Amino acid sequence: MNRRALLKAAPALALVGAVPAVAAPADSLEMAALYERWSAAKEAYNKFDGLDEAKDAELESAISLVEDEILAIQPQTVKDYAFKVLVLNDFAGFDGLPWGDAMLAEARTLIGA
Repeated sequence: MNRRALLKAAPALALVGAVPAVAAPADSLEMAALYERWSAAKEAYNKFDGLDEAKDAELESAISLVEDEILAIQPQTVKDYAFKVLVLNDFAGFDGLPWGDAMLAEARTLIGA
């Protein structure tokens, strides 16, 4: 399943309880490093022309693997939580909500972005 298909299926997955278990807590440096890996993977995907399906799947997989790691970690600090909020919003979780932009701006401030 590629990223686009997963995004389309997300509402249905939430209904059946397809939420991963929370992983062991991580230190803030680990969370920051994971966020940097995620950002780099997203940048590579966004630069890709999309013409090679195998490459598309590879890039999507790289993003998804890091997302799974980040979202499964129990945050230990507010900054850790902010990283999770920013990653989760990549699924358009806050789009159209009146407070969404302000919340994301706060999260970016917390991580120094």
